[in-house]
Amino acid sequence: MRITYFSYSLGGLAEAGLYQYITTFQLIFLTGVVKIPPATAGTITSVAILLEAVCCFVVGHLSDNLRWRYGRRRPFILLSVLLLPATMVANFVTVDGASGLQYFYYVLMGAFFWIAYSLFYIPYTALGAEIATDYDARTRLRSLTRIFTIVGTFLANVCPLLVIGFLMNAGINDRQAWLMFTILMCLLVGIGVFLCWYYTSGTEKVLSPEKAETGESMGYLLLENFILIVRDFYQLMRLKAMATLIGTKIIFMLGFTLYTSGMMFFMQYSLRLDTAVTSTVYMVSISASILFTPVITYWAIRWGKKSLISGAMTISGLLGLLLYLIGVDSYVVALFYVILFTFGQAAFWQISSAMFYDVAEADEYVYGKRREGAIIAFQSIVGTLSTAVALQAIGLLLNMAGFDGTLSVQSTETIGMLSHVFVLFPSLCFIAATLTLIAYPLSKKRFELLQRALYLRSRGEDYSNLKKDIDKWI
Repeated sequence: MRITYFSYSLGGLAEAGLYQYITTFQLIFLTGVVKIPPATAGTITSVAILLEAVCCFVVGHLSDNLRWRYGRRRPFILLSVLLLPATMVANFVTVDGASGLQYFYYVLMGAFFWIAYSLFYIPYTALGAEIATDYDARTRLRSLTRIFTIVGTFLANVCPLLVIGFLMNAGINDRQAWLMFTILMCLLVGIGVFLCWYYTSGTEKVLSPEKAETGESMGYLLLENFILIVRDFYQLMRLKAMATLIGTKIIFMLGFTLYTSGMMFFMQYSLRLDTAVTSTVYMVSISASILFTPVITYWAIRWGKKSLISGAMTISGLLGLLLYLIGVDSYVVALFYVILFTFGQAAFWQISSAMFYDVAEADEYVYGKRREGAIIAFQSIVGTLSTAVALQAIGLLLNMAGFDGTLSVQSTETIGMLSHVFVLFPSLCFIAATLTLIAYPLSKKRFELLQRALYLRSRGEDYSNLKKDIDKWI
């Protein structure tokens, strides 16, 4: 089992690494290297990522219902071994020419990447719910995965500044340096995805024909399955646990995207730090994530997943607001803010997927079916839409504040807006997300009641005493 957990966790390199790289640096690349205006660059990134939502709409349903002897989730992971690296590299190729051509190319390549990412992320994440079925086992699995997502984040956030700076100092122009680094990182991530696929063989449930849904076409075209997919999402949102987590995810992603995409701009233009110093900020964030990982794991197992995420985001949000009022105007204060914010976002990323896994038992109890793929797809869709909104907002806010990528020194108004984007808005989002999570009903005790009721029901035994309690909060 430990080998299985380790092999599965290798997929975290792609889950976090590629996501962090494109959301953190694509705006920087488009505005600083390709020289596209920030508002246009923000539109490009947000439009491209919106197409992932369309893909997620279908992929979750497919990964729940695919009937193939090779599995229903792992085939998508194998396909991603090639698709993810190829589409990511295409996004960091510099295209010269008319603005219309640039817009078309980067929207198209961005769409291809986000589609490839959804083809990987949803089946991969859903597979975790089948590998770990116990309440605390899911926490441990996602905690181990968190280690590799931290490694992926290191590759995506720290290494670009160091490696690209080294290549440029060696005489390579910025365009080639960005492309060379992207190819190298994608090669490493691709190897991790392949190993994840190879060594998780036999871990997933294969849907036999007699267990598949009948009555309506089970073909794999959106038009044929549209009603089934909409029904899945509608039923899931009627579950209190799912609705609460979705609301939390939306607000969290707004704040997280503003933070990650605004960090480079803030460090470069507000604090006037060069790339070598900025890389240390990312390193501090990653080091803090590593130190927080066992703390988060212990807290979640000892006092529950809801307690962990609520407490961590409350601490990060309130102290972030305090630092905003004091003023994040130096390297040291910025590092302190980054450490504080890392605690809240690390807790969410490490444990939230395990909380979504637990919804599968609630789904089975109420509707008699397990739809891990649809659950992960739904939360991915709302995350994608929230990210797109935040990316578009950053471009518009910077444009309104007079940001000019050709200038090394920005206006006072622009500097003030960068502080809002990087510190104020993310802190407020964390506090708001904590408030939405209050209604989440699945504690460890209640989860175990669900499992017991499902066990008794599957054996045809009476579970009416449990049902009276469960029906009050399900």
